[in-house]
Amino acid sequence: MASDDYSRLQPPVTMTLQIPAEQVAEFEQLLKDFTSGKVRAIAPAFDFDAHDYRGAAQALVHDPDTTYALRTRILEDDKRDPAAALADAEQLHALQAKRFAEANSTASVADRREGLEDVGIQALQRLFKTAKGNSGQCGRVARFLLGLYNGSRFQFDLTLLRGVDEAIFEDCVRVLRMDALLVRREVHEYLANGGAEFERLVETWHMLDVYKLKCMVKELGWHTADGESHAKAVDEVVEYVENYH
Repeated sequence: MASDDYSRLQPPVTMTLQIPAEQVAEFEQLLKDFTSGKVRAIAPAFDFDAHDYRGAAQALVHDPDTTYALRTRILEDDKRDPAAALADAEQLHALQAKRFAEANSTASVADRREGLEDVGIQALQRLFKTAKGNSGQCGRVARFLLGLYNGSRFQFDLTLLRGVDEAIFEDCVRVLRMDALLVRREVHEYLANGGAEFERLVETWHMLDVYKLKCMVKELGWHTADGESHAKAVDEVVEYVENYH
């Protein structure tokens, strides 16, 4: 099959193969070599055993499926020392096999990252549902989510994850992996009306907003000359810290 014909095969076809038990290991090795690029991804069928070198070369040169690049290479190598031409061909094959393996690896990474989003969104939805509960574990999950939502406002102590169930811990890792590797959206944008929903978590769990506290402290400094205003500002800071934690 010519490479152009192969590339036009859309969509991919799922096939079920029946392989004799004694050939399974050999087939698995062949599949491994194919995906790693050790064997050529596409090779037109050609019976070299039916020709001597001259006959095989002429047959390939005149084959309509032979690419221009391969036809030129055959004609050029025909004028060279066979050993030198073979050595070059082996090195070129090894180089292109490495290129193919790296391209295949890049595609695999892209595929894995696509899967990260689906898994991460499902985990996020489960965690957000948990964060709306009322147990201590629910509060830890809420703090984790708010730390991802806005880390400068809601700082999260990672040691809090020691106190959550294993399933919840795994969901936290899934969401963190999605947030770190994809960087497509802010975490709240994966939920309907997410910004408002996250702000409700702040009120529900009385989360201390570090940024707001810093602003209050700065305002406190501005009132140092006015004793009454300073005392009022101090009371506001104390009340805020007592009500939020």
